[in-house]
Amino acid sequence: MKKKYLLFLFILFIISILIMSCGGHFFNPRYYYNKKGDQNSEDGNEISGGNSGIFIQPSADEDPFTAPQYKNEWWNNPNNAGFTPEEIDSWFLKVNFLDQDYPNYKFLKDSEATGHTWKVLNPEDSTYTDSGAICNTTAITGMSILPVADVTGVTYTKYQGMNTRFFTADGYYHTKYPGKEKISRFNFYYFVGTPKMAIELQNCLIAVDKYSKLLFYYGRPESDYPNAPSWVRPNATFAPNKYSPTSYWVSIDEGIKVNYQNYPFYEYDPVGYVKKDGTVVIFDWFADRLKSSHNNDPIKSDPNGPIVPNPETEPPANTRGRSPYAFYAEVKPRNFFKVTIVSGSIYNINSQTANRNSFTGNMYVPIVGGGKLYDYANFNYIINIAGYNNLEKPSYKTIAEHVSDRYENRFSVNIGQEKSLSIKSSNSVTINYGDENDIYLNISYNICKYDEIVANITDLGWKYMYSEDNKIYIILKYNKFSNSFTVDSVYDEYKNRLVEYDTSFELPLGVEKEFSVTLDGQDGDDKFTNNKCGHGATGFNNKLKIKLKLLIDKTIVDNQ
Repeated sequence: MKKKYLLFLFILFIISILIMSCGGHFFNPRYYYNKKGDQNSEDGNEISGGNSGIFIQPSADEDPFTAPQYKNEWWNNPNNAGFTPEEIDSWFLKVNFLDQDYPNYKFLKDSEATGHTWKVLNPEDSTYTDSGAICNTTAITGMSILPVADVTGVTYTKYQGMNTRFFTADGYYHTKYPGKEKISRFNFYYFVGTPKMAIELQNCLIAVDKYSKLLFYYGRPESDYPNAPSWVRPNATFAPNKYSPTSYWVSIDEGIKVNYQNYPFYEYDPVGYVKKDGTVVIFDWFADRLKSSHNNDPIKSDPNGPIVPNPETEPPANTRGRSPYAFYAEVKPRNFFKVTIVSGSIYNINSQTANRNSFTGNMYVPIVGGGKLYDYANFNYIINIAGYNNLEKPSYKTIAEHVSDRYENRFSVNIGQEKSLSIKSSNSVTINYGDENDIYLNISYNICKYDEIVANITDLGWKYMYSEDNKIYIILKYNKFSNSFTVDSVYDEYKNRLVEYDTSFELPLGVEKEFSVTLDGQDGDDKFTNNKCGHGATGFNNKLKIKLKLLIDKTIVDNQ
């Protein structure tokens, strides 16, 4: 009986691991999980890079990097603490993940670095990689059955003097402000690896200031700041001390706002420093935030507080202090537009879902005999909006969403029926502006239609994408003279699916008004077809209308 019980526990453990590996991040060191991998959002979606236009820039005689009065300060000495930037460039990073996913950093040098090699990944943006079996590491899982997990397939990426993890090399961030003369002194480190029985990890690590030898964090989970980053325990029984992020990650430069302002990552308090022998010291205040509240947000200290001690003095781990690069200026009241999606709906004009027969071999059987065409359609939708001025790039936020391929969770709309969208509670965005700014609002429509499967009534299938990846959107522009938003332009990457919208639409400030677009799948005649037009299953992916009721207010926020 005891053997059977142990066997049952083992099977349960394996099933749990498989479930978490497929969908739940069984183990994920708690840093910056970048869901887009090595992409830099070049397609314009989920852009986190590019200067937001609201950094407060110090004047020439106040800039901690370049002002004459700071020229001889320790943080501007490339040889501070007795070693040079070139030495740091030659070092290799090693990370082990301890209890509660707390990192143990170490820079390898001299004989320790044997077998490690920095290979040029992208010479244009000074990107290097170090990979191979020698880079593999370990992680404490918090489980009695598997207390230590091997992390294999490890690759370290070093962005040397460029933050191209979040910003393009030729973007405003690097060329204008903070400026190359500042960013060139930093290295940004990124980690990829796969723990045993878990999914691949993609984690931003630390930024090293090669002059001062201070360490900074440069990313955070994307959320409505100041809400804490969202972490979950994948499994309290088998992974009690493991936590995983639940959203995308963005640069700290634009992911955190203090008094409605963005600040460069190096203006936040340093989280530690590196010694001449490669030892890394992480300050207790930050380690405690990671371990206790799973919050990796940095802090910008009181401007009247002390600057962090010089790493040359090897301050203890209980040290606190503000960044030597922190710039504090009077924050003036700022003007904002608040864009709110009050409500929304889908009106099904003549799109239809079919009931599909099961497949034989590798060949899908078109609808015959038992197949049926219904007077409704099953939809998935993601409606995104992005508010921005001419100094920014659009960064989309999802305000309405229904995504499921399960029959019991389907979103069905009868022909001739109008059905309300599921609007998120965070259904608004703000747009910072000045009198000189042009103000824009993008509304993006991502729509999918599903058929139904006879052989498996729990699933939907044969999806047809009316639009995906923000390939159809409307741009509204603020008219200063009429105090209203009007249609500026439209974008349809498919060229023919956005078939109707109100070109004369005008939305005065403070007034709720509905705006609608009509989409047509444009997949051919109304007849049964098999896999016609990509993933189109039936040829009945016809017209639907999406309605959104908008409200835009103008407000002045006093930041004092």
